Amino acid sequence: LKETLTQNSLYPSTHKRESNELTYTHSPHQSSNASCDTYKKLDFHTLSDEEKSEGFVFHILSDGVSEENKTKLVILQDELNRIYPCKIVIHTMSDKDFKDFKVWREGKNHIVYLRIKLASIFPQNLKICLYLDVDMLVLADLRELFSIDLEDKVAGVVLDGNSPGKMNPIGSAVQAKHKHLEDYHISQSYFNSGFMLINLVQWRAHDIEQKCFYFLENYNVLVCDQDALNFAIGDNALTLSMRFNIIGGYYSNVYQYIYSDEHDTLKDTEIAYFIIPHTRDEFYSILQSPKIIHYIWTHKPWQKALDSNKLKILEPNPYKLWWQNACQTPVFGGYFAYMNESVPRYELELELKQLKRLNERIEHLNQKRISRRIQRIIDKIRGKK
Repeated sequence: LKETLTQNSLYPSTHKRESNELTYTHSPHQSSNASCDTYKKLDFHTLSDEEKSEGFVFHILSDGVSEENKTKLVILQDELNRIYPCKIVIHTMSDKDFKDFKVWREGKNHIVYLRIKLASIFPQNLKICLYLDVDMLVLADLRELFSIDLEDKVAGVVLDGNSPGKMNPIGSAVQAKHKHLEDYHISQSYFNSGFMLINLVQWRAHDIEQKCFYFLENYNVLVCDQDALNFAIGDNALTLSMRFNIIGGYYSNVYQYIYSDEHDTLKDTEIAYFIIPHTRDEFYSILQSPKIIHYIWTHKPWQKALDSNKLKILEPNPYKLWWQNACQTPVFGGYFAYMNESVPRYELELELKQLKRLNERIEHLNQKRISRRIQRIIDKIRGKK
């Protein structure tokens, strides 16, 4: 069974297998340079009976799942088995080993670090797994990924979007905590750890978990475990197509882009921009036929209502896609439908809280100004005296 570290809707994609390569076919209008992504595939005849079997095992890494949701996940497993063989396994883990490390953004917890230990919690005979962040939407048949031969690579990854506006653009340094250590410099091969097709045999052989802990203990990380994973895996990764981890923010008009064939076209450097390792035509072809969308560099669909009047969204609209799939999910569909109606209320409450905090800051500033004015008057009076 293929091992996948999240739960997502599965949809068949068009792909064909040729000789010793796996070729994915995409939309006919894209440029010849991006017409397909070709990788060496596994030799089916060398696989064990278990590896040849159909099915998925979805592993959920968490610091706690309620009994109600555990029951629902069992029912979801039964429903999904009507479509395709699958199993859902919950791993309740403690984040105590990471309590001294940096907390990432609004989550205010260390759950994101749990993926570092996945090779320790999985059976030792497990050879490959696919890790996906929870804020991703799968729109393709994941079996094509498990057909890829990673050979001696630790993982199949997708490069992170490079932008000078990021915390860690290419060329920047992650500072060492001790003088005898050299700083770690972000390289061209820096990947986004939200998607990793992991070769567990090589992961264990290269002591990735131990190397990550070493990095986290000795460097002032910028992007938490993602920096650590890049340090530990290094160049022992196979770079896969952006289609497998396309950034949700790319679908908006918030950013500018520098394409591989248009390096000198950027005019307004005050606006945030990304450096894209594709031509313009290739990039837009990828946007039109994504396989996995990663909702980063934008708001999450479940947290903020989309204001289409202010924000131009390219098709396929990633927010509509997420809600369409969420509301069709067995067992949880009703909850997501209610949640969809609640998002505007949630956003309104959030904006009211922000306005309240802003008003408090203004009042504080006004009090400071009044105090300064009173003090100036007092000083003036004293000066006259």
